[in-house]
Amino acid sequence: MSGPQAGQGPEDQQGYGVPGPELNSAPTLGAGQPLAPPPQPPGHPQPPHQPPLPPQPYPHQAGWQPYPPQQPHPPAPDAGGRRKRIGAIAAAVAALAVVAGAVALFTTGDDKDKSNTAGDGSKPGGGTPTAPASPSATTGDTGSTGDSEGTGDTGGTGSKGELVKPAHSSGADGTTVVIGKPSAQHTLDLYQDPRCPPCSIFEQNVGATVIKDIKSGRYKASFHLATFLDDSFGGSGSKNAVSALGAALDVSPDAFLSFKQALYSAQYYPQGHTDSFGDDAYLLKVARTVPALAKDKAVFAKFEKNVRGGTYDVWAQKMGDAFTTAKDVTGTPTLKLDGTRLTGGSGLPPMTAEEFDKAVGERL
Repeated sequence: MSGPQAGQGPEDQQGYGVPGPELNSAPTLGAGQPLAPPPQPPGHPQPPHQPPLPPQPYPHQAGWQPYPPQQPHPPAPDAGGRRKRIGAIAAAVAALAVVAGAVALFTTGDDKDKSNTAGDGSKPGGGTPTAPASPSATTGDTGSTGDSEGTGDTGGTGSKGELVKPAHSSGADGTTVVIGKPSAQHTLDLYQDPRCPPCSIFEQNVGATVIKDIKSGRYKASFHLATFLDDSFGGSGSKNAVSALGAALDVSPDAFLSFKQALYSAQYYPQGHTDSFGDDAYLLKVARTVPALAKDKAVFAKFEKNVRGGTYDVWAQKMGDAFTTAKDVTGTPTLKLDGTRLTGGSGLPPMTAEEFDKAVGERL
């Protein structure tokens, strides 16, 4: 389009304020006057003024909806409430699963409704447990010990599937393991499972104190080893570790105490319920850090043979079975001094050396 000719303004050009030929019937307006709507033919009333439509937000802005507003598929009246109810039900199911997992963590068998109120574990088995003979009554001639030395059967090796009792154990199945001085007038019973997390905390904090007290003759210690956490966690680490502890006990009571302490140590205790103790190679790795087992090559070779060969697997099962018959024991760790349960200030087993020493001192 050519520009305006000289002497003409924009309003004089077609399309710049001057109506075109099709609008010649409309009055010509002067500069600055608003353009009036064309007159309507007779019989056609003037349409009412329509207000402009409100501006609509763009799709990316909040509140946008198709114009005109449409709801081809309106949501159910209670859709929001339904979603909330479904969320609440899902949360409740998840909470129940967590509670069930916590109860099952240290409880097995028919006795799951008798979980330890202290929250430190529980024993397997149902019905009313029968009381085993007290350690002080079973020590006698077979349970007396020297300076941290146990006595009993001489132990030995046998084919897998055959009960072999470790040296320094006593009882019909070798399930009585008492370590300490013959002159000690008191007996401390310790109920533990190798895979029990609270047991590892107890051993890391109090284990050295227990060994010191045993060596000083403050009390003898009777050890009751459980294997029920294999059922809760899966795997075979508890039974395998107890079998390896039998191999250590066969070497000496000192080897047993030190190896047990190493298994529960922060460095080697499996985290997250990992079944590391189910691996013989892992147990042997831990054993190599125990001087009572590793300093003599011949001793370690025999220990390794017993671990890899499962010499004390049946004995480990017998130990686990004996644990289920213990009276008034619903969790691990459980500590009893002369038959009376030891607890700390919170009613739980004492988990620090200070709490433990105070609890023992109050009973002696």
